[in-house]
Amino acid sequence: MKSWLALSVRSRQFAHWIILLIFLVSISGCDFQQNPKVPPVENPAAQDLSLVNPDEKVVLQDLPFVDSTQWYVSTTGDDANHCHTTAKACRNIQTAIDRASESDTIHIADGSYYEQLLLTKPLTIDGASSEKTIIDAQLNNMPLTLDGTSKPNGINLDLSDVTLTGGATSKGGGFYLERGSWVVLTNVEIRNNVGHSAGGGIFSNNTAYLNLNNVLVHDNKTGSGGSTSSRGGGIFFGTGEGSSGSFPDFFVLNVNDSLIYGNSAYYGGGVFNAAKMNIMRSLVESNNAESGGGVYNEYDGTVGQSDVLNNTAVRAGGGIFNGRDFPGTVPGMSVFESEVSGNTAKLGGGIFNEQGLGLVSTTISNNTASMRGGGICNETNLDIYQGGSEYSGKLFAINSTISGNSAPVGGGVWNGDQPDGFYFPGLFEAKNVTIANNSGGSIFYHYGS
Repeated sequence: MKSWLALSVRSRQFAHWIILLIFLVSISGCDFQQNPKVPPVENPAAQDLSLVNPDEKVVLQDLPFVDSTQWYVSTTGDDANHCHTTAKACRNIQTAIDRASESDTIHIADGSYYEQLLLTKPLTIDGASSEKTIIDAQLNNMPLTLDGTSKPNGINLDLSDVTLTGGATSKGGGFYLERGSWVVLTNVEIRNNVGHSAGGGIFSNNTAYLNLNNVLVHDNKTGSGGSTSSRGGGIFFGTGEGSSGSFPDFFVLNVNDSLIYGNSAYYGGGVFNAAKMNIMRSLVESNNAESGGGVYNEYDGTVGQSDVLNNTAVRAGGGIFNGRDFPGTVPGMSVFESEVSGNTAKLGGGIFNEQGLGLVSTTISNNTASMRGGGICNETNLDIYQGGSEYSGKLFAINSTISGNSAPVGGGVWNGDQPDGFYFPGLFEAKNVTIANNSGGSIFYHYGS
């Protein structure tokens, strides 16, 4: 009995082994590496990082995302480029201007650009510096024209850090503006240009606001070919060439912290103004003209905290000519906290005045007139009635000094006028004014009070 039981147990164990062996044989042909119904999936992120070379350089192509409002120009650029980065700059400034949209910005690298630019839309344009970025017209038209006549309110321009030179044209040798709205020049140099009839350096007609900040306007001229009516050797500003035009109060020239020197014209060697003008903290020096060697003012002018030095006029107003284009041109000119010195003319070495003129805390010194009015020749002769109001042309001075000037008569001040045998009164009012050490007499009252 025990032997049978032992044999039975061994038989069952053997059977189990046989069954296990059959199972193992049945599954030995299966491929666990592939599933024909589910293809293997490669995961790039799961690749072995040890295969990556950390020293390998990755070269990026042109970035698809650039600021499309910024344009770049370089002498090494190419007009076939997109021009939105320094590496892909345009070659010509006009190309960038033409492609730009309104109110975009154009950046010009250093170098000389021989172009004659035309702007008909509002833009911001900046160079590397006025010493390094030169726009040269090479005596062929003007280097820059702004034409806003197609816009109801004109166009804006913000121009900085460039030089405009080599212009030769009828008007606006360096910069011609027609119907600008708000035009700002900062750190700009305008030199060696010719505008035959007006605006050797700048000609501005019907521009609402022209603002010059730290601008050099020098060695420009008008009147080539013997012209006797050219205006504004450095700057012409008004509402029409040679007259105060219509609504001159709506057009304003602001000159701040600037130098205007070495320019020439028949009227207004440095500046000719036929609208509203403010010259502040600036120097007007060594300009020359037939009248108004430094400044010729026809409408409303202010010179403040500035120097008008060593200018020359063949006829009248060596430093400043304050006149009028036609009866009714008011209100005149004011000069405050300034110096008018070293200027020469036949009439009014320092200032020639024939409409309202006010001097406040100003020094008129060392000016020379070959005929009369070494310091000031005051020939106001008008009472103007306009719009129901009366305007009296006169000279008044407060807290000022008139000294060291010379003329055959009226070394300090000549007061009065006598054209064609008729006498007109010169009106002169002074308060706390020193008039001393003038050669040819301190004050000569030819007629008036």
